[in-house]
Amino acid sequence: MPDADRSVRECGIYVGRRTGNSSMLEMHDHPYFEIYYLCEGEREYFIGDRFYSVCEGDVVLIPPNTLHRTVGGMADRTLLHIDGAYLSKYFSPMMVESLSCLREVSVLRPIGESAVRTEGICRAMISAYERELAEGGQEALLAGNVFELLFLLTDRQRTREVKEQSNARMERIVRYIHENYDRIRLIGELADAFFLSKYHLCHLFSRDLGLSIVSYINMIRVRAACRLLDAGERNITELAMSVGFNSSAYFCKVFKEQMHMTPLEYRKNRRENTAI
Repeated sequence: MPDADRSVRECGIYVGRRTGNSSMLEMHDHPYFEIYYLCEGEREYFIGDRFYSVCEGDVVLIPPNTLHRTVGGMADRTLLHIDGAYLSKYFSPMMVESLSCLREVSVLRPIGESAVRTEGICRAMISAYERELAEGGQEALLAGNVFELLFLLTDRQRTREVKEQSNARMERIVRYIHENYDRIRLIGELADAFFLSKYHLCHLFSRDLGLSIVSYINMIRVRAACRLLDAGERNITELAMSVGFNSSAYFCKVFKEQMHMTPLEYRKNRRENTAI
């Protein structure tokens, strides 16, 4: 099976079907869209700041740079990874704009004949993708399959939205972090805001999100820093302070651990890619 990240980097798209007990326990994100069709089984997702119970026939749409994780037992699923450059290459700006399903996190359940059609499109995409890798000549067919799936998921008369799983307290805490990451200084202060002990708050994060609360806050801060690096010339010390780090050295250390490059390397790479 081709490496998904490499395939997206080289081709702009990856399509594959995976069967087995595979959980992405670590919180992570991608610089591309992820579409996940669950053929069989059940999974639990945390995406952005919400929890979802995903069942057979559901489709999960995750925009680029959105933190998520998934847990569950045996499952059979189709994965589609696709970057913005692929969409721009094969579809006009008006066509892309019409695909409202790409604008936000969605968990959808195709209904009626659309459920059968979704399964058929996924099989056709996998076949066209594998043939394109092996012998070429399938680009137009594959792009057509992709657009058909996205168009089907955009038509809300043919799908219904899957409501998030109830975990209201954790969602409130996560939402608070997203809104206040630059002002949070002590874990105890965050715990007090939700009338929890520091120990209990840390336990909730470890149990429900699979990582420490400090790690999660730092992930949110680093992604905010990436947006600022994309946007302008702010110096590293000022940028670090603006997203909540109390030292530029610690910011650079955490940034490199998460992004596998320094903030300056990230800025340089983004400029070069934009120039291309």
